[in-house]
Amino acid sequence: VCRPTQWLELRFVGDRGAMLRGIIARNATGTIVALRTGGLVTPTEMDIDHPQALVPVLTVGLSGQTPARFEDFSLPARVGAKTDD
Repeated sequence: VCRPTQWLELRFVGDRGAMLRGIIARNATGTIVALRTGGLVTPTEMDIDHPQALVPVLTVGLSGQTPARFEDFSLPARVGAKTDD
């Protein structure tokens, strides 16, 4: 998925400030989930053919919680770069 048509960036911050980052990228040929913490990166190809099929992936740690719903949106890359600074 070198040129995704859809992607989602995830950031999880733990109690002690440890951060886990992730990206879910999709195009017509497949879906890749990549998680990074420290120097460890784990890319995983997943058989996800519809956005609703991402729900179990995104809510795996939210037992008993209703998944959030968001309207589609776009975000300029420069905004994400400012967030990283």
